[in-house]
Amino acid sequence: MGIVLGASAGSVCNPVSIFACDTDEACIAEGGEGGQCEANNYCSFPDMGCEATGRRWHDRASSDIAGNCLEGEIANDTEGNETEGADDDDDDDDDDDDDADSTGGADDGTTGGGVTTMPGDSTGSADSMPATDDGSTGSMMDTGAMSCDEQFGAALDYMLCDEQPTTCQFNVTMNMMASCNDICMMYGGMCTAADLNDMDLCTSSGASTCEDMASNNAICTCSKM
Repeated sequence: MGIVLGASAGSVCNPVSIFACDTDEACIAEGGEGGQCEANNYCSFPDMGCEATGRRWHDRASSDIAGNCLEGEIANDTEGNETEGADDDDDDDDDDDDDADSTGGADDGTTGGGVTTMPGDSTGSADSMPATDDGSTGSMMDTGAMSCDEQFGAALDYMLCDEQPTTCQFNVTMNMMASCNDICMMYGGMCTAADLNDMDLCTSSGASTCEDMASNNAICTCSKM
């Protein structure tokens, strides 16, 4: 999946598309052996010319990093996640009793294994979540989802119109080469609604469909990760 970037509405320049990944296999299929899907959903490949990490971003990563050497921080985050998972697997067989003691059960009121608690509160209750200006708890803290800007901000001419706990509505330029379905799926979401946008940004000029590919600009509503 991809969205044509690097071309404004009405431009006739040759477009360059972004390739977003969700598995190492997707990167290998796209660019060859050694492909790795990094934490930001872009591919990197081995390159000994990059002294810090030995890896370089794929040419179809986002425009601000495409073709550049990886910085150590992203590579280390990915490696750390893999190492942590391996350590957890090794400890599972030896520490079953300790795990049971630390998680507790329903009888003593503590949470069981697999429950993610919020910072500052061992129970993960809503009372510990930071409140918004209207006194309600923040949607990101409620759902654990990425923000709209984090998930969809790389879309061409992205402008956030509305953010809800489970959906993001934003303006995007598609140059009649993609649909809201394509945009949402590319960044890990599903299209729930689409509107035409021929005038002011974030102002609907009529209802559209998630499959419509006949618009230069649109307002897409996508589900969050």
